[in-house]
Amino acid sequence: MDLLEEIQRTGDIFFPNRWLSATVGQYQSPEAYQMVETFLGEHPELEPSPKGKLLQATDDLYRFVNH
Repeated sequence: MDLLEEIQRTGDIFFPNRWLSATVGQYQSPEAYQMVETFLGEHPELEPSPKGKLLQATDDLYRFVNH
């Protein structure tokens, strides 16, 4: 997740979505959920676009943990 902003700046417009879905989007555990929450808490300055892409890629994770 620490590479998210760099990938957003240097990748094509679709790459960040695919990269996030293939990495963090594959996890379904309370530990992964906590890592995402910690990352977001430690990066309040995260631009809206990469933050939205991260939240979109982790939607299934949030649903799994908060079922």
